[in-house]
Amino acid sequence: MEKKNGIKLHEESLSHLDSKLKWSGYKGSLPTGSIEVIVRALRVQAVRDNRHYIKTVGQVTTHCAVQDLPLRGHREGRLVDDMDEIIDSEFNCGSRNSGKFLEILTAFGVHDKVVKEKLNGRRNAQYVYEGVSHEDFFNFIIAEGVDANSIMENLSHVLAVMGVCSRDHMVAQCNDGVSTMSGRLHGLQALMRSKVCPMVLYVDCWAHRLNFVVVACCRNIDKAVSFFASIQKLYTFLSISVPHDFFEKT
Repeated sequence: MEKKNGIKLHEESLSHLDSKLKWSGYKGSLPTGSIEVIVRALRVQAVRDNRHYIKTVGQVTTHCAVQDLPLRGHREGRLVDDMDEIIDSEFNCGSRNSGKFLEILTAFGVHDKVVKEKLNGRRNAQYVYEGVSHEDFFNFIIAEGVDANSIMENLSHVLAVMGVCSRDHMVAQCNDGVSTMSGRLHGLQALMRSKVCPMVLYVDCWAHRLNFVVVACCRNIDKAVSFFASIQKLYTFLSISVPHDFFEKT
């Protein structure tokens, strides 16, 4: 081996150098773990933080419901109606006039690192002009058909009447999660991309997804099932029933 320099040639070979590099990387990863271990740990931590945050949101929502406090924001000049100036200055980092729900969450965030990071951390991109998000309704029409093709025809007609060129002006579309709107092959979003603008970005409605999650959770709570069943029956009665003489006279 020594005469033929076999060991020396092996030390200089690509396979040996590659093995040394991998061995060095392995020893360097021992204190913190491999990339796979780190990614898995970060995911576990993210799930734990999300569960903690949603539990806090549920507690605040329950508190507001029990105390008959509205979740929406208000126009009062104070941060929270019953807070004095000292507490107001402590919470001044939050957005003003956000309503009791967000302000209570902000109060949690003062002592809860996870909640604070969720409230003040990175958010989804918001496209605004001078700090304001502008929305316009083009038109309101009666939809005789509620299938994807009928909705597509109505939408194309409205855009044509308004003089809007979908191919040049449409950037993205956001629909709810039902198959008629979000179907990968025959949904409205698929028709828009195949017939109008192939590059238009489809954004799923996360509020609709959240609604599915809430419904699935409520189905496992007997009292919630009974409550929403009663509300549904009341809604059905009021929406499809013809006016009764008794109610008109009353």
